[in-house]
Amino acid sequence: MVIGFDAIKVMKDDDEWAAYGRAVVEAIATTYPTHHHLLLYTPRVAEKNTALTSLLAHTRVRVKEQKRGISGWMWRHGSGMLSQLRRHDVSVFHGIAGFLPSGIKRSHIAAVVSIPGTDLLDDDSDLNGLQRWMLKRCTANACDRANRVIVTTEVDKRFIMDMFGVREDKIDVIPLPYKSAYEADVDQDGCDDARRSYGVPERFMLYQGPINEESGLETVVRAMPVLKGRHVRLVIVGHGGDYYRDTLKPLAHELHVEHALIRVSRLHRADAPALMHAATAMIVPPVTGTRVGTLEAQVSGTIPIGIKGSPSLDAGGDAVIAVPEDDVETMKQQLLRVFGEDADVTELVAACRANAANYSQAAIADRLLHCYRRAMDN
Repeated sequence: MVIGFDAIKVMKDDDEWAAYGRAVVEAIATTYPTHHHLLLYTPRVAEKNTALTSLLAHTRVRVKEQKRGISGWMWRHGSGMLSQLRRHDVSVFHGIAGFLPSGIKRSHIAAVVSIPGTDLLDDDSDLNGLQRWMLKRCTANACDRANRVIVTTEVDKRFIMDMFGVREDKIDVIPLPYKSAYEADVDQDGCDDARRSYGVPERFMLYQGPINEESGLETVVRAMPVLKGRHVRLVIVGHGGDYYRDTLKPLAHELHVEHALIRVSRLHRADAPALMHAATAMIVPPVTGTRVGTLEAQVSGTIPIGIKGSPSLDAGGDAVIAVPEDDVETMKQQLLRVFGEDADVTELVAACRANAANYSQAAIADRLLHCYRRAMDN
């Protein structure tokens, strides 16, 4: 199968949607290295970076640039890219950043579009009115032109159905695979080395993400007095020093648990999997698009704890601990369930690993290819 991708963001950006696009291509290229041709269409190739070099190392991944003499915008929105798709015998075209060319609906090329996140489409987003209107229009057009629409969470699925009137049977919910670095077994020595490097004790829960009011960390800190005497620490990794300094630290001091907070301003990427394996639980950021989340925790044998109804817990199935927002008493009960004197989380950890197995690169690649075939059958 020849699969084309709208790769403008994959090539030159480093945001949530670019990371999504790279993960999609990487999953298929890694799982089926000799079965499919993966063509990345872009107006221009960005300077080489680690992520792009990794993609192009796959023998069946190729970059297809625009022909000279036409602007990049006209090439994508007009007939330029579509002509190249036909010339390259593309079977299915995947718009992995919410875009499809206008003429694709009238072509014989199956079309799939991904909406990797709906935060920017929301009226509360940071975009100004004109930017939001243009993004909504582009997304609505892409959903209309597509044979299949892909979102990463059930929450996003409902959003797309309500905002753009997309039929439910036209939408596939396909999360990103967990990051393969977390899949490898880490022995006890590796976990101990990672802990010692950051001054972390044996029993701890890990948070990696934005440190702000929406993180849910205040609820965790308010619940931590229930663990006094159990030598459990909350290790916080991420950006947001003002909120940590002005809110979390004073609160912890007031509750006499300031010793239980450990702030790590920078975690080296190579150490992240070992530290995750060493943690008993992970406090999952409520926003999607964070670099490490529920699935990375589960495949590491670490229990995800997050806000009930949060999209970031969607892929975790029943093998997560979901606490209602701002519910300190329930958080206390769940922390005792994990760290209490008689706590036994063996079955929950096994359920975490079993659920994560459904989201390996191979599993997600198969779901993507199934979606492509359904698009071709339409």
